[in-house]
Amino acid sequence: MGKTRGQKRAGAIMKIVSTMEGLLMAASEYAEVMTTEQAAAFLQINRKTLISLVQTGHIPATRVGDTDKSPYRFVKSQILDALKRLGETQQAARDAAREADLEK
Repeated sequence: MGKTRGQKRAGAIMKIVSTMEGLLMAASEYAEVMTTEQAAAFLQINRKTLISLVQTGHIPATRVGDTDKSPYRFVKSQILDALKRLGETQQAARDAAREADLEK
């Protein structure tokens, strides 16, 4: 017994929905990628400060190209993760300093 017209339509609609979900996922991932200028604006810092944070390993970035002059690209979620870790590290350092002061 073959599929009914309704079953065929439902199958076609499910394929379209699946394709659209994939496109939306890809678009959202692409929207997370930022240039140096966009990342600096997002972080509300100047471009030179951002580059310094990249060079010291505090903010992750990827070069687009194979030379040291190639531009950086940033992924928003990776920046947010790095900021969270940096904040946790700074808080731990403050806590340790406070404990050391209390022991004096």
